[in-house]
Amino acid sequence: MAFVLGIVHSGILVKRLRALVLGALVVMAAVRFVPLGAVLFYIGSAATMLALWPLAYEMWRQSGERRAEQAPTVAG
Repeated sequence: MAFVLGIVHSGILVKRLRALVLGALVVMAAVRFVPLGAVLFYIGSAATMLALWPLAYEMWRQSGERRAEQAPTVAG
């Protein structure tokens, strides 16, 4: 749950996307209590992708912006 709180308080995602990620993280945690392997495999995998892809995209986008800001300029 600390991971969920970290995402909420960081403010890196917009409100709608944050709700999607938080819901998927809760589903990931809840699936662990279901004794059926198929539920863990299919629903857990889908919830993991829904939770982590937006975070990975946001990290990739922000790193690209930082590289553009840090790029040396060529004086002509």
